[in-house]
Amino acid sequence: MLYYPSKLVKAYFERLLKNVLYMSKEDVLSLLNHSQDARVLDIGCNDGVFTKEIAERIGTSTILGLEVNEDYAKVAYKNNHVNVILADANCPFPLKSDTFDVVVSNDVLEHVSNTDSFICELYRVLRKGGYCVCSTPNLAGIHNIASLMLGYQPPTATVSDLIACGNPLNPDNGKKFPPFPGIAHRRVFTSVALRGLFEFHGFRCDKIIGTGLHPLPIFIQRHLKITRYGAIITIKAAKK
Repeated sequence: MLYYPSKLVKAYFERLLKNVLYMSKEDVLSLLNHSQDARVLDIGCNDGVFTKEIAERIGTSTILGLEVNEDYAKVAYKNNHVNVILADANCPFPLKSDTFDVVVSNDVLEHVSNTDSFICELYRVLRKGGYCVCSTPNLAGIHNIASLMLGYQPPTATVSDLIACGNPLNPDNGKKFPPFPGIAHRRVFTSVALRGLFEFHGFRCDKIIGTGLHPLPIFIQRHLKITRYGAIITIKAAKK
């Protein structure tokens, strides 16, 4: 049976998740360098709202989105004036090599099946000296460790393409996934594994930061960052 222990507990975790996702975007933006001439690619641009924030933080008007969902791509172009290429990030990007100075991938890596190909493509489309900023849920997050200790499925490690299940403390437990491609998580990472994977594919890791420490109150999470156990990890890696 799928159940949730308490409506109050559920509401608390839902607020935590919403705030940590917001904080994670702020951390992504904090790793971007100002450069008016930068050519930027936002992979998984969704509706283009965050893509615009990326462009504003960097100070560039040259930014392109890549999105697998056609409806999102249309909204990004119509409402936020973001040019979007419709493509699956599991496949080689339909873009020339050595084209971009910055590539951003916010909460996409965990959704792709071919992780190695994806990171190779990040490297290929970047110019020498360019960098990528990539965020993804942390398998070693405190909430995931606690879930395992209780005998529950870590919320980050989904087991179905159709439904979230296996953890009554997960606000999404029992919910069916929207009928969009790539919603479920394919692979999840620790900060050590994330660094190792990027370095294996030729990147130089400049920084990794962690965001959020579930289930601590959000006012504590905002000021306490422990990368290894953060709910979300973000890497900044440069093409040598």
